Amino acid sequence: MDYPEYRRRGYPLTSSIMESTVKQVNRRVKGSEKFWSTAGGEAVLGLRAAYISDSKPMDNYRQHPQQNANGQRAHLAA
Repeated sequence: MDYPEYRRRGYPLTSSIMESTVKQVNRRVKGSEKFWSTAGGEAVLGLRAAYISDSKPMDNYRQHPQQNANGQRAHLAA
């Protein structure tokens, strides 16, 4: 690793940023009395990742709700 070059470019030289992110996700997804199906767990992980993302995709989602949302779960809609 070229630490002097990374410092010059302002790159973080620590894993603490990633460790903090993992801890935030784990608090939401893992915990006592939390049981997830594969699909449900993936959905929660996606939402949590979007919530803590620097690009704030959830802000855009809230401003432009789905046009065809009907309030029913996709697997129940027929």
